[in-house]
Amino acid sequence: PPVDTVTLTIGQSGGGNLTGRFVNGYGFLPDNSTIDLTVGLDTAAQANYIYVLQTDPTVLVKATDDWPWTVDHIKIAKIVCPSALFVEANGVYSFHLWNDEDDDTIFQGHMAHMTDRERAFGARWDTGVSGNGTQGYLTPTANNVELKANVGTVYQMHRHDIPAFDTSGSDVVLVKNWSGTAFKAITNLYDIIADSGGNAIGATKWFKIVIWGVANLGSSAFHPMMINLPSGFYNTQTACENDADDTIDTTIPDDFRGTGYLIASIVIQRATTWVIGSTKVLLGQTAATIGGGGSRYTDVEAEATINAAGLALASSKVITSANEDLIFLFGRAGFNSI
Repeated sequence: PPVDTVTLTIGQSGGGNLTGRFVNGYGFLPDNSTIDLTVGLDTAAQANYIYVLQTDPTVLVKATDDWPWTVDHIKIAKIVCPSALFVEANGVYSFHLWNDEDDDTIFQGHMAHMTDRERAFGARWDTGVSGNGTQGYLTPTANNVELKANVGTVYQMHRHDIPAFDTSGSDVVLVKNWSGTAFKAITNLYDIIADSGGNAIGATKWFKIVIWGVANLGSSAFHPMMINLPSGFYNTQTACENDADDTIDTTIPDDFRGTGYLIASIVIQRATTWVIGSTKVLLGQTAATIGGGGSRYTDVEAEATINAAGLALASSKVITSANEDLIFLFGRAGFNSI
Protein backbone atom coordinates (compact mmCIF):
# COMPACT_ATOMS: atom_id res chain seq x y z
CA PRO A 1 0.00 0.00 0.00
CA PRO A 2 1.13 3.55 -0.61
CA VAL A 3 2.76 5.37 2.29
CA ASP A 4 0.48 8.16 3.52
CA THR A 5 1.33 8.55 7.21
CA VAL A 6 4.36 9.98 9.03
CA THR A 7 4.56 9.23 12.75
CA LEU A 8 6.77 10.84 15.39
CA THR A 9 7.88 8.64 18.28
CA ILE A 10 9.63 10.13 21.30
CA GLY A 11 11.23 8.35 24.21
CA GLN A 12 14.03 8.49 26.72
CA SER A 13 17.40 7.05 25.79
CA GLY A 14 17.61 3.76 27.63
CA GLY A 15 13.88 3.72 28.32
CA GLY A 16 11.65 5.37 30.88
CA ASN A 17 9.16 8.20 31.09
CA LEU A 18 10.09 11.75 30.11
CA THR A 19 9.78 14.27 32.93
CA GLY A 20 8.64 17.82 32.17
CA ARG A 21 8.45 20.77 34.53
CA PHE A 22 5.35 22.99 34.35
CA VAL A 23 4.36 26.02 36.37
CA ASN A 24 2.46 23.86 38.86
CA GLY A 25 4.96 21.00 39.09
CA TYR A 26 6.12 18.00 37.11
CA GLY A 27 4.40 16.00 34.39
CA PHE A 28 5.34 12.64 32.93
CA LEU A 29 5.16 11.68 29.24
CA PRO A 30 5.16 7.89 28.71
CA ASP A 31 8.13 6.36 26.94
CA ASN A 32 7.74 5.90 23.17
CA SER A 33 4.77 8.26 22.89
CA THR A 34 3.63 8.76 19.29
CA ILE A 35 1.71 11.24 17.17
CA ASP A 36 0.89 11.32 13.46
CA LEU A 37 2.20 14.37 11.63
CA THR A 38 0.25 16.35 9.08
CA VAL A 39 2.00 15.76 5.78
CA GLY A 40 2.31 18.36 3.07
CA LEU A 41 3.43 18.35 -0.53
CA ASP A 42 6.99 18.17 -1.74
CA THR A 43 6.42 21.64 -3.22
CA ALA A 44 4.58 22.94 -0.14
CA ALA A 45 5.71 21.16 3.01
CA GLN A 46 3.62 21.42 6.18
CA ALA A 47 4.91 22.72 9.51
CA ASN A 48 3.99 20.64 12.58
CA TYR A 49 4.30 22.08 16.10
CA ILE A 50 4.56 19.24 18.62
CA TYR A 51 4.16 19.92 22.35
CA VAL A 52 2.78 18.70 25.68
CA LEU A 53 0.11 20.62 27.60
CA GLN A 54 0.20 21.13 31.37
CA THR A 55 -3.45 20.12 31.51
CA ASP A 56 -2.59 16.63 30.17
CA PRO A 57 1.18 15.97 30.11
CA THR A 58 0.75 12.29 29.17
CA VAL A 59 -0.01 12.87 25.47
CA LEU A 60 1.67 14.63 22.55
CA VAL A 61 -0.32 17.44 20.91
CA LYS A 62 0.03 18.85 17.39
CA ALA A 63 -0.71 22.20 15.76
CA THR A 64 -0.04 23.30 12.20
CA ASP A 65 -0.05 27.07 12.64
CA ASP A 66 1.86 28.03 15.82
CA TRP A 67 2.62 27.22 19.45
CA PRO A 68 -0.20 27.57 22.05
CA TRP A 69 1.23 30.76 23.53
CA THR A 70 -1.70 31.41 25.89
CA VAL A 71 -1.41 28.18 27.90
CA ASP A 72 1.35 26.42 29.84
CA HIS A 73 3.09 23.91 27.58
CA ILE A 74 6.42 22.25 26.85
CA LYS A 75 7.71 22.43 23.28
CA ILE A 76 8.94 19.16 21.80
CA ALA A 77 9.72 19.86 18.15
CA LYS A 78 8.85 21.82 15.02
CA ILE A 79 8.88 19.53 11.99
CA VAL A 80 8.50 20.64 8.38
CA CYS A 81 7.00 17.64 6.61
CA PRO A 82 6.68 17.08 2.85
CA SER A 83 4.88 14.07 1.38
CA ALA A 84 5.01 10.74 3.20
CA LEU A 85 6.72 9.15 0.21
CA PHE A 86 9.50 11.73 0.31
CA VAL A 87 9.92 11.26 4.08
CA GLU A 88 10.14 7.50 3.67
CA ALA A 89 12.83 7.86 1.00
CA ASN A 90 14.80 10.76 2.47
CA GLY A 91 13.46 12.34 5.65
CA VAL A 92 11.64 15.51 6.68
CA TYR A 93 12.69 18.91 5.38
CA SER A 94 13.39 20.31 8.85
CA PHE A 95 13.49 18.80 12.36
CA HIS A 96 13.95 21.44 15.06
CA LEU A 97 14.07 19.71 18.43
CA TRP A 98 13.37 21.75 21.59
CA ASN A 99 15.73 19.84 23.85
CA ASP A 100 15.74 22.11 26.91
CA GLU A 101 16.88 19.50 29.40
CA ASP A 102 17.93 20.17 33.00
CA ASP A 103 21.00 18.03 32.42
CA ASP A 104 22.34 15.33 30.14
CA THR A 105 24.47 12.22 30.61
CA ILE A 106 27.46 14.36 31.66
CA PHE A 107 25.29 16.67 33.80
CA GLN A 108 25.48 19.61 31.39
CA GLY A 109 22.03 21.11 30.94
CA HIS A 110 20.23 23.73 28.92
CA MET A 111 21.79 26.70 30.74
CA ALA A 112 25.30 25.43 30.02
CA HIS A 113 24.37 24.87 26.38
CA MET A 114 23.07 28.44 26.05
CA THR A 115 26.25 29.93 27.48
CA ASP A 116 28.35 27.73 25.20
CA ARG A 117 26.44 29.03 22.19
CA GLU A 118 26.71 32.64 23.33
CA ARG A 119 30.47 32.34 23.84
CA ALA A 120 30.79 30.80 20.38
CA PHE A 121 29.73 34.16 18.89
CA GLY A 122 32.89 35.72 20.31
CA ALA A 123 33.69 38.74 22.43
CA ARG A 124 31.55 41.84 21.90
CA TRP A 125 32.57 45.45 22.40
CA ASP A 126 30.37 47.42 24.82
CA THR A 127 31.78 50.88 25.59
CA GLY A 128 34.93 52.97 25.27
CA VAL A 129 38.26 51.76 23.83
CA SER A 130 38.40 54.96 21.77
CA GLY A 131 41.64 56.33 20.37
CA ASN A 132 43.77 58.44 22.68
CA GLY A 133 46.61 59.37 20.35
CA THR A 134 47.19 62.67 18.60
CA GLN A 135 45.69 61.15 15.45
CA GLY A 136 43.05 58.65 16.50
CA TYR A 137 44.75 55.62 17.97
CA LEU A 138 48.25 56.63 16.91
CA THR A 139 50.75 59.30 17.90
CA PRO A 140 53.33 59.48 15.08
CA THR A 141 56.56 61.43 15.43
CA ALA A 142 59.89 61.13 13.63
CA ASN A 143 60.91 57.44 13.60
CA ASN A 144 58.41 56.64 16.34
CA VAL A 145 54.72 55.66 16.48
CA GLU A 146 52.82 55.06 19.72
CA LEU A 147 49.49 53.23 20.06
CA LYS A 148 47.11 54.63 22.66
CA ALA A 149 43.52 53.77 23.62
CA ASN A 150 41.14 54.77 26.40
CA VAL A 151 39.46 52.50 28.95
CA GLY A 152 36.35 50.57 27.96
CA THR A 153 34.22 47.49 28.55
CA VAL A 154 33.93 44.33 26.45
CA TYR A 155 31.79 41.23 26.91
CA GLN A 156 33.14 37.74 26.96
CA MET A 157 30.01 36.15 28.41
CA HIS A 158 30.01 38.77 31.15
CA ARG A 159 31.18 42.36 30.85
CA HIS A 160 34.85 43.02 31.58
CA ASP A 161 36.73 46.25 32.17
CA ILE A 162 39.44 47.08 29.64
CA PRO A 163 42.24 49.32 30.96
CA ALA A 164 43.79 52.18 29.00
CA PHE A 165 46.56 51.17 26.61
CA ASP A 166 49.75 53.15 25.89
CA THR A 167 52.94 51.89 24.25
CA SER A 168 54.81 54.98 25.45
CA GLY A 169 54.54 53.36 28.88
CA SER A 170 54.92 49.64 29.58
CA ASP A 171 52.39 48.24 27.10
CA VAL A 172 53.44 46.14 24.13
CA VAL A 173 51.66 45.39 20.85
CA LEU A 174 51.62 41.90 19.37
CA VAL A 175 51.76 41.71 15.57
CA LYS A 176 49.76 38.61 14.65
CA ASN A 177 51.18 38.00 11.19
CA TRP A 178 54.68 39.46 11.31
CA SER A 179 56.61 37.66 8.58
CA GLY A 180 58.65 34.86 10.16
CA THR A 181 57.60 35.67 13.76
CA ALA A 182 53.92 35.29 14.61
CA PHE A 183 52.72 37.55 17.43
CA LYS A 184 55.95 39.55 17.46
CA ALA A 185 56.01 41.97 20.41
CA ILE A 186 56.82 45.60 19.60
CA THR A 187 56.49 48.94 21.38
CA ASN A 188 57.25 51.19 18.41
CA LEU A 189 54.91 50.71 15.43
CA TYR A 190 57.52 52.43 13.25
CA ASP A 191 59.28 49.05 13.29
CA ILE A 192 56.66 47.88 10.78
CA ILE A 193 58.55 48.08 7.50
CA ALA A 194 57.15 45.07 5.61
CA ASP A 195 53.81 43.49 4.84
CA SER A 196 52.70 40.08 6.08
CA GLY A 197 54.61 38.38 3.29
CA GLY A 198 57.87 40.09 4.23
CA ASN A 199 57.79 42.47 1.25
CA ALA A 200 59.41 45.80 2.14
CA ILE A 201 57.00 48.74 2.29
CA GLY A 202 58.89 51.45 0.44
CA ALA A 203 59.07 55.05 1.55
CA THR A 204 55.89 56.98 0.60
CA LYS A 205 53.92 53.74 0.07
CA TRP A 206 50.46 53.41 1.65
CA PHE A 207 49.33 50.41 3.69
CA LYS A 208 46.43 49.46 5.97
CA ILE A 209 46.75 47.86 9.40
CA VAL A 210 43.98 46.43 11.57
CA ILE A 211 44.04 46.84 15.35
CA TRP A 212 42.17 44.42 17.60
CA GLY A 213 42.15 43.78 21.31
CA VAL A 214 41.87 40.90 23.75
CA ALA A 215 39.43 41.15 26.67
CA ASN A 216 41.08 39.03 29.34
CA LEU A 217 39.54 38.34 32.73
CA GLY A 218 40.24 40.93 35.41
CA SER A 219 40.85 44.67 35.12
CA SER A 220 44.49 44.25 36.19
CA ALA A 221 45.25 41.35 33.82
CA PHE A 222 47.26 41.64 30.63
CA HIS A 223 44.93 42.95 27.91
CA PRO A 224 47.07 42.93 24.75
CA MET A 225 46.45 44.98 21.65
CA MET A 226 47.06 43.14 18.39
CA ILE A 227 47.93 44.31 14.87
CA ASN A 228 47.17 42.51 11.62
CA LEU A 229 49.51 43.50 8.79
CA PRO A 230 48.20 43.74 5.21
CA SER A 231 49.35 41.48 2.42
CA GLY A 232 50.39 44.41 0.23
CA PHE A 233 50.55 48.17 -0.21
CA TYR A 234 49.71 50.95 -2.68
CA ASN A 235 51.09 54.10 -4.28
CA THR A 236 48.22 56.38 -3.22
CA GLN A 237 45.95 56.89 -0.23
CA THR A 238 42.83 56.49 -2.35
CA ALA A 239 44.00 53.17 -3.76
CA CYS A 240 44.84 51.95 -0.26
CA GLU A 241 41.43 52.95 1.09
CA ASN A 242 39.69 51.24 -1.84
CA ASP A 243 41.96 48.21 -1.33
CA ALA A 244 41.02 46.53 -4.58
CA ASP A 245 43.63 43.83 -3.97
CA ASP A 246 41.99 42.87 -0.63
CA THR A 247 45.21 43.31 1.31
CA ILE A 248 43.39 43.98 4.59
CA ASP A 249 43.36 41.24 7.25
CA THR A 250 40.46 41.54 9.71
CA THR A 251 40.64 37.96 10.94
CA ILE A 252 40.95 37.01 14.59
CA PRO A 253 42.35 33.50 15.25
CA ASP A 254 39.86 30.95 16.54
CA ASP A 255 41.81 30.60 19.80
CA PHE A 256 40.72 34.19 20.57
CA ARG A 257 37.06 33.71 19.60
CA GLY A 258 35.73 34.40 23.08
CA THR A 259 38.09 37.27 23.90
CA GLY A 260 39.20 39.01 20.69
CA TYR A 261 37.38 42.07 19.32
CA LEU A 262 38.05 44.43 16.40
CA ILE A 263 39.03 48.04 17.13
CA ALA A 264 40.05 49.95 13.98
CA SER A 265 41.67 49.86 10.56
CA ILE A 266 44.16 52.63 9.76
CA VAL A 267 45.50 53.79 6.39
CA ILE A 268 49.12 54.91 6.72
CA GLN A 269 51.83 56.34 4.51
CA ARG A 270 55.30 55.19 5.44
CA ALA A 271 57.62 58.17 5.90
CA THR A 272 60.08 59.55 8.46
CA THR A 273 56.97 60.64 10.31
CA TRP A 274 54.04 58.39 9.45
CA VAL A 275 51.16 60.11 7.66
CA ILE A 276 47.78 58.93 8.94
CA GLY A 277 45.46 59.00 5.95
CA SER A 278 42.24 57.77 7.58
CA THR A 279 40.94 55.69 10.46
CA LYS A 280 37.88 53.45 10.33
CA VAL A 281 36.52 52.46 13.74
CA LEU A 282 35.54 48.77 13.77
CA LEU A 283 34.26 48.52 17.35
CA GLY A 284 31.16 46.33 17.46
CA GLN A 285 31.84 44.80 14.04
CA THR A 286 33.04 41.38 13.00
CA ALA A 287 35.25 40.29 10.14
CA ALA A 288 32.15 38.93 8.39
CA THR A 289 30.57 42.40 8.25
CA ILE A 290 33.65 44.22 6.98
CA GLY A 291 34.30 44.39 3.25
CA GLY A 292 37.83 44.02 1.95
CA GLY A 293 38.38 45.70 -1.36
CA GLY A 294 36.39 48.58 -2.72
CA SER A 295 36.30 49.59 -6.40
CA ARG A 296 37.76 47.03 -8.77
CA TYR A 297 40.17 47.97 -11.57
CA THR A 298 42.56 45.99 -13.72
CA ASP A 299 45.28 48.38 -12.53
CA VAL A 300 44.37 49.85 -9.16
CA GLU A 301 46.88 52.69 -9.60
CA ALA A 302 45.31 53.93 -12.83
CA GLU A 303 43.57 57.30 -12.38
CA ALA A 304 41.88 59.74 -14.75
CA THR A 305 41.00 63.39 -14.24
CA ILE A 306 38.38 65.04 -16.46
CA ASN A 307 37.98 68.80 -16.68
CA ALA A 308 34.72 69.74 -18.43
CA ALA A 309 34.93 73.48 -17.75
CA GLY A 310 33.70 75.50 -20.71
CA LEU A 311 32.21 72.50 -22.46
CA ALA A 312 29.17 73.67 -24.42
CA LEU A 313 25.97 71.71 -23.92
CA ALA A 314 25.81 70.67 -27.56
CA SER A 315 29.48 69.73 -27.69
CA SER A 316 30.84 66.25 -27.86
CA LYS A 317 34.32 65.25 -26.74
CA VAL A 318 36.11 61.94 -27.21
CA ILE A 319 38.51 60.59 -24.61
CA THR A 320 40.48 57.59 -25.82
CA SER A 321 42.65 55.45 -23.54
CA ALA A 322 46.25 54.78 -24.58
CA ASN A 323 45.53 51.25 -25.78
CA GLU A 324 42.15 52.30 -27.22
CA ASP A 325 40.13 49.91 -25.07
CA LEU A 326 37.53 52.51 -24.12
CA ILE A 327 35.93 55.60 -25.65
CA PHE A 328 33.66 57.83 -23.55
CA LEU A 329 31.28 60.16 -25.38
CA PHE A 330 29.98 63.21 -23.51
CA GLY A 331 27.20 65.40 -24.83
CA ARG A 332 23.47 65.97 -24.83
CA ALA A 333 22.94 62.38 -25.82
CA GLY A 334 24.31 61.34 -22.43
CA PHE A 335 27.15 59.02 -21.47
CA ASN A 336 28.17 56.05 -23.57
CA SER A 337 31.04 53.59 -23.50
CA ILE A 338 32.32 51.85 -26.60
